[in-house]
Amino acid sequence: RVSPINGDTVRLRVIVVVLCSMVVWTTKAGEHRVALKESLSGNKYMTAYVDGVKVNFTLDTGCSSLSINQLLFEELVRKGVVQWSDLSEVGEAELANGEMHDVRHFTVKRLQLGDYVFHNVRASLGVNDRADADPLLGQTVLNRCTYYTVRDGMFAFEPKQEAEQQALYFCDMHHSDTSLAVNRQMVEKLRPYEARLSARYMVIYGQALEVIDEEKHAIPLYEQLLQSGAYEDADGALFRRKVNAKTNYADQLYNAEAYEECEKILYEVLREARQTEPVFKNGLDYAYSTLCYLYWQIKEYDKAEQATLRYVEHVITPHTWEYLESHSIEPNADLARLLHHLSLWHGHQDHPTEAERYEKMAKNAGL
Repeated sequence: RVSPINGDTVRLRVIVVVLCSMVVWTTKAGEHRVALKESLSGNKYMTAYVDGVKVNFTLDTGCSSLSINQLLFEELVRKGVVQWSDLSEVGEAELANGEMHDVRHFTVKRLQLGDYVFHNVRASLGVNDRADADPLLGQTVLNRCTYYTVRDGMFAFEPKQEAEQQALYFCDMHHSDTSLAVNRQMVEKLRPYEARLSARYMVIYGQALEVIDEEKHAIPLYEQLLQSGAYEDADGALFRRKVNAKTNYADQLYNAEAYEECEKILYEVLREARQTEPVFKNGLDYAYSTLCYLYWQIKEYDKAEQATLRYVEHVITPHTWEYLESHSIEPNADLARLLHHLSLWHGHQDHPTEAERYEKMAKNAGL
């Protein structure tokens, strides 16, 4: 039996088809979803499965890891999912407000969100947290997503390719390792994804590049992060790392006799390091002295003299270089040697007064 179709029925069916099409269009290919619920405190949480164990995780974009509480960890131990020996030594992790707290790390082998499974996720157990503190889903999971968003009561995400996820996991495991071999591995694993690394992994990547003496590559990464504002550098740690990387790169250039590029980088170091001079005392000393030696190497003697005098003023500040003519300072071998070179040069130029003056300063600097 066929029911008659009137105009209203046709219009209703058209509306339903259009609405269904809109739902399909707003769900991207490769996107996964999991329902979000709201706790009594107003936090959003989702149900996930840690190696098959059901857990309600609060979504916390400010948390650096997948945070597990004491009671939950004990349950995982009872069910044979993890062992107490899986926990690392006590380390530090950053809270959303920037404070540091003590944690012990371990690996979750399988974390299921909706119909998707993340493998080998770095998790943390707060040492001093409440035993029943809310489990938190943070950046060690979120950084594995090409994107994530909250809409229509759902947490929607698109996971990165498995190879990229495991590269990030390797860095989570080894970012504090200073060995050459491990840092070379980190660079090899992260290099293919350099253009889309989050701020956290960009810093880890830059640090690894420094360890394997690729400061030239690390410096623009740090500058990009600082200019973009993607990395909150409240205490200036990233800025200091950038300046230190430039100092080390200048040293490489000097040893390679790439003097023109070395001169450029040294002036950048001097300009940037002066912004927080007490912190960069050693770096400034190095930059000043290297610039002086550089000019001696390329036989720019007038520039060498001017650079040495600026170095003198830096070392004995707040006094001027004239102070050194009549006062001894804490011995400085590089400065004394440079002043002695100036004395010899003026002697060759038949400037006995200047030669004597610089020799006196050299002795006061500890020659």
